[in-house]
Amino acid sequence: MNAFQTVFAWLKDDSILRIKLTSDAQAVLNELLIVAADKYQQYSYVEYNDYKVEEEEAYCIEQFRNLPSTIQETLIPVNAETVGKAEVEMHDIKAFIFPYRINEGQYFAFQAPRKETKTLRGGLKLFHDVDTYKIYDRSIITITGDIDCVAVDGTLRFHSEYFARQIFPLSDYYREATDEDVSTFITNHNLSFEDSESFSMMSQDRIMRTKIAVLLDRNFFTQFSADEIQQKARSVIPSINCVRDGRIYFPNNKASCKRLLKLFCDEIYQGIYSSEVFETNSKRKITI
Repeated sequence: MNAFQTVFAWLKDDSILRIKLTSDAQAVLNELLIVAADKYQQYSYVEYNDYKVEEEEAYCIEQFRNLPSTIQETLIPVNAETVGKAEVEMHDIKAFIFPYRINEGQYFAFQAPRKETKTLRGGLKLFHDVDTYKIYDRSIITITGDIDCVAVDGTLRFHSEYFARQIFPLSDYYREATDEDVSTFITNHNLSFEDSESFSMMSQDRIMRTKIAVLLDRNFFTQFSADEIQQKARSVIPSINCVRDGRIYFPNNKASCKRLLKLFCDEIYQGIYSSEVFETNSKRKITI
């Protein structure tokens, strides 16, 4: 792996500016990022799906379509305009980009700016000198030792979905119910709602939308009758009563609705030895 020596700022308007570094800063940057980059060589990659990856795993999306054009061309011009010469606020930065190479492969590491990664403008900025604090009137940015995503050969790799979403739109690769889907769900004659309008508002929640999409795609409520659904639900939660007047009933309570959706998506289960009820963070199929 070659050293990390160059940093680019990818702005929210999709332009890319170079952040010019001194040799000392380049050395520190390399120390910060080389460990994180090595992790991406060690990860076991799984397809971006609806289960949470383990510590030693990361997601992988092949033929990722939302990389900036300069990345798709595997080229960032070294003569790109520098941040120092451009009028830009650091809160306009979508991500920092760090190009690096492994053997013949061209890699691009991405880091989403953290809350502390800002240009400090205005106010009183002080730095310590001997026994006195003096005014510091220059712009400051902070780069951490994190790599949130790596792009190589049109493939996007990431461990944290949260930070990946700060940089890239991932909805094309992860099914979420649309407004039309939610309307279809609410008007399903096999379902009833204490307050359908309230449920529609609650379903703006991303987790609820992914579960609604799964159930619609499976034709869940035509595959199973209300009685069958309740019988299976009671095998997990014996006290549950999710049927009213022959239809699956959703109360006007977001937590309860989300719990029902997760239950119907096989994400709540009863421990076979403890008999306690758990929520799973993984639906990975296993071979027995």
